[in-house]
Amino acid sequence: MGNQTILWISLVTIGLLTFGLRLVFIALAGRVSMPAWFERGLRFVPVAALTAILVPEVLKPAGTLDISAGNPRLLAGVLAVLVAWRTKNVLLTIGVGLAALLILQARTLAGGRSTLWPAGGGALAPDRRAFRGGVWLLPGRPQLRAPHHTP
Repeated sequence: MGNQTILWISLVTIGLLTFGLRLVFIALAGRVSMPAWFERGLRFVPVAALTAILVPEVLKPAGTLDISAGNPRLLAGVLAVLVAWRTKNVLLTIGVGLAALLILQARTLAGGRSTLWPAGGGALAPDRRAFRGGVWLLPGRPQLRAPHHTP
């Protein structure tokens, strides 16, 4: 068997297993009664899954823990949490968080001085050494070259 065949068999098998696992809960939903404590616990599953996905992305953007004012994802995340807490509006939270992230990342990646950081840089300034000579120097990841634009 070729590599392509093994790949497709694996993908279809994994897809069927995932579908089957989900189907069991849907098919048994009305027929089997679950204990009250279990149903109460199920309410927290979406929040726990979302937290498990988002927290590493916010706190470890380059693969290492970054709890500083130079982490644009952390700042945007804090702002989004505050908007969600005050307004309870999902779309507004997503919009404000996304806009904040885009603005903060653009300022950090541009290498220009941001009004958010002290004039002399210091401990709060973003690490601009991560981009040197057209190469992104990310710890624990392959080095990425910036695209060359020729006029």
